[in-house]
Amino acid sequence: ASDDTMKIKSYDNINWLRARKELLVNQEKLVEAFRSKNNEAVVEMQSLITYSFAARCLAVREVVSTKGGKTSGVDGILLDSPTKRWSAIQKLKFITEHPKEYIASPVKRVMIPKGIGSSEKRPLGIPTLIDRCLQRLYLYSIDPIIEGSSDHKSFGFRKYRNAHHAIVKIRHLLEKDSSPRYILDADIEKCFDKILHSFLLKHTPILHSSILESWLNSGILINDIFYESTEGVPQGGVISPLLCNVALNGLEDVVKEKGEEIYRRIREKGDKTLSKLHVVRFADDFIVTGSSSRLIQEVKPVIEEFLSERGLRLHPKKTKLVTTDEGFDFLGYTVLRRNYNPRLNNLSKSKTRILILPSSKSRAKFLEMIKAGIDKSKPIESIIRELNPKIRGWGNYFRISYHSTRRYKVLADLVWHKMWRWAKTKHKGRNAEWIFLKYTRESKWRTRHWGTSEMLLQDLSTMTPLKIFHMPTGLNPYVEEERKILELRIWKDYKGDEDGTLREKVLRAQGGHCLCCGSSILGSEEKIELHHILSILEGGTWGYKNLCLLHETCHKQVTKNKLLNEKIAHRRKIGKDWITLLIVPSQD
Repeated sequence: ASDDTMKIKSYDNINWLRARKELLVNQEKLVEAFRSKNNEAVVEMQSLITYSFAARCLAVREVVSTKGGKTSGVDGILLDSPTKRWSAIQKLKFITEHPKEYIASPVKRVMIPKGIGSSEKRPLGIPTLIDRCLQRLYLYSIDPIIEGSSDHKSFGFRKYRNAHHAIVKIRHLLEKDSSPRYILDADIEKCFDKILHSFLLKHTPILHSSILESWLNSGILINDIFYESTEGVPQGGVISPLLCNVALNGLEDVVKEKGEEIYRRIREKGDKTLSKLHVVRFADDFIVTGSSSRLIQEVKPVIEEFLSERGLRLHPKKTKLVTTDEGFDFLGYTVLRRNYNPRLNNLSKSKTRILILPSSKSRAKFLEMIKAGIDKSKPIESIIRELNPKIRGWGNYFRISYHSTRRYKVLADLVWHKMWRWAKTKHKGRNAEWIFLKYTRESKWRTRHWGTSEMLLQDLSTMTPLKIFHMPTGLNPYVEEERKILELRIWKDYKGDEDGTLREKVLRAQGGHCLCCGSSILGSEEKIELHHILSILEGGTWGYKNLCLLHETCHKQVTKNKLLNEKIAHRRKIGKDWITLLIVPSQD
């Protein structure tokens, strides 16, 4: 649709619901063309998406509304006003219409911690904001195709898939006594830094290859010194995770083909042993399961050849063959097999069980994070405000296993003792009873917690296991019917979390979608805000029915537009099915 069709003249007046609907319709048509192997239709739909006003608007919005959107690149330019964002939308139009004139700016190299509480650093390459917006725009017409050819057990940087689903898949593959006992715990050496540009240019289905080539060859600026980039992709680019998946998709197929070859060979010899070869991958981290060490050793050269074609290799020291009895670490978890104690569960016929719990490294980082947040010069309110989001975030990530939450009690006790030492140091002349009464309060569980009458420190031991369901494979999130299945499964995961906060109740009532733009709130990178349908100044309350959740951008738009607020109120009354009943007018 043209700018005139949208009848929009400023960033504040963009109809986000119509824009998103238009993009989704075009992306579904792109998937249909790809599935029918109609290359002309694929290029036509990619062009329609890339040149569309709706896609340009959404690209700018998605970049500027995330945390990274407040960080500039080498040009120092921020898109921090509606006028600048509108200008960026117009600039994207010029670039897409003149792709061969485009030259990407160098990325800005910064060093960030490897993980929460980690003292180790890793490099991050930050493109300029306009380059990130352009990457997001082209991603809209690349990702639907890549999704259609992605490995089924690949869970990293894909819509409606996350690290929890990867761990649940591993548990499913290993939980039986007859499950594979041998694991290739693989580590790709400097994956993002070493991927061959020639491979990406050949295998990335982008409308304008010159644009991709410019991104790959943009170079790096470190302390005002320019360095050429002849290989790899910067960790920090919007499109970099997708390019990683482009490089590694197909790994499952080559392992499967080799497994079938080995299986035919051993069957001819009268051996009925199953190969049980499976690959579970999250971005550049993956494991391979197998029924014997010999089998894994036979498959490993095939994997090395696959990686070599992409300029990659397995790390010789970090890649190792282990048994499930020894255990292995994956995505911060430790996975290992232990004998079943029949006295604990005499109904189970299993002789062994799979344990999934935070790795010792993850637990050590958690305690480092707690230690860094407890400062004797700070009041307890500041400590709680700093630590609570971190404790909840860490706890929510690891709470998908009963064995994880059993470790929470030990960690919670250690947090208690660290807080006790903080209080004793802060008040050296006071006795234990005085400290206890001053700094602890009774919670709804009638237990004592560190805090004040207004806020309590999050207690890790009160967090219960959260059941995560298997994510269906082979579904493309850009096809409406398949997206509904994926959203339902994600929603099912979320509804297992019965913390019962006001925000959660409101989110359930509106079906998990933003009442303004219609996109899913679950997993959104954009800040989510509570909106009073009838404002407090007009007599509105904090009552459940007067509240809804909106993206930050949508919230700003709704508060300035009375007519739009009335539409939001109507959708809120309809309830969770509002989006299925909504008819969005065509852009034609």
